[in-house]
Amino acid sequence: MENKCYSGDEIMRTIIFMHQIITNHDAIGNDIARMYQLLAKDNVCYAYAESQLNTDMTNISIEDLKEIVQRTDTILIYHHSGYWEQGEEILDVCKCRLVIRYHNITPPEFFEAYNDVLYLQCKKGREQTNRFMEKYQTAIWLSDSEYNQRELHNVAESQLFICPPFHRLDRWKEKIPNENVLQQLRNDKRLQILSVGRVVPNKGYLFMLKVLSCYCENYDQSVILRIVGRTNDLLKKYSEEIQQYIRCYELEDNVQFVGEITDSSLLAYYLGSDVFLCTSEHEGFCVPVLEAQACDLPVLARNLCAVPDTLGKEQLLFDEDVREYAAALHELGQNQELADYVKAQGKINYETNYTNEIITKRFMEFWLRLCR
Repeated sequence: MENKCYSGDEIMRTIIFMHQIITNHDAIGNDIARMYQLLAKDNVCYAYAESQLNTDMTNISIEDLKEIVQRTDTILIYHHSGYWEQGEEILDVCKCRLVIRYHNITPPEFFEAYNDVLYLQCKKGREQTNRFMEKYQTAIWLSDSEYNQRELHNVAESQLFICPPFHRLDRWKEKIPNENVLQQLRNDKRLQILSVGRVVPNKGYLFMLKVLSCYCENYDQSVILRIVGRTNDLLKKYSEEIQQYIRCYELEDNVQFVGEITDSSLLAYYLGSDVFLCTSEHEGFCVPVLEAQACDLPVLARNLCAVPDTLGKEQLLFDEDVREYAAALHELGQNQELADYVKAQGKINYETNYTNEIITKRFMEFWLRLCR
């Protein structure tokens, strides 16, 4: 493959995007897609993944990939979010400029009690992060958040840069929310709590159920928690524990698992709910917090991991006392002035720091610095 020319004598760069899976419907897939779109305007871009489901990108074969990464004028943007054996084998032979986009990896202890396979994958993934820091000492690390960057203790400050992940929220302006879902939500007079995220231990759902139980015990039973996100067949033990909590706290009528849904249905849930609740124990960024803020949904969150930085100022952020969460939920349901203030401050956070336009400026600042 040959590099092509543009703007007279300038040479178009060849850029490779890599991740184990590239899809259309998750946070990393959205981040890769927007980077690709931006850089493909003036460069030759390819994507490589063992499972590539986004057909808007030009795929590259493993044979061509191994040849191109030998060139010193190629730039490889490696999205790192989990253990990938083949990915490391490719990095070991590359001679090109390397950017590691660090999305963080869930600490293995969250899975230790539930599944050996997931525990081992996370353990190997975090060990791989440490190896990357030692082996690829000229690599530039592009982190989603300050929280992620703080883990990169063996990387020189000059090789660190922070850029929030791109997202799909600008496309939601053109989306029509699912009218059936939205109407059902608007007809429901209970306090409607929304949580969005995979049903996995690090998302803190057991803690969330304790919060819900505390609310029901101290305030009223007229409340519904809806959890939007896919389950994992490898975590049946965790799902069973969740159901045990629900039975123990007698929350059968207060919890609904929605599963995976379309963007139009998800938009309807954001627009039709009263409060967004995040009790996650580990997040490298937490895009659903931004989705809620952009949709004028007040957020109540746990003061852990990257969530406080993503959430922004003047928001409802608590530690480990479930009574504080329950009281805040009640107050948001009863005090419209408070709810409106939290909504407004959340929208300011999103529009000031996290629109795709703002993230684009930040990313291009990084890109220009990289290409000097």
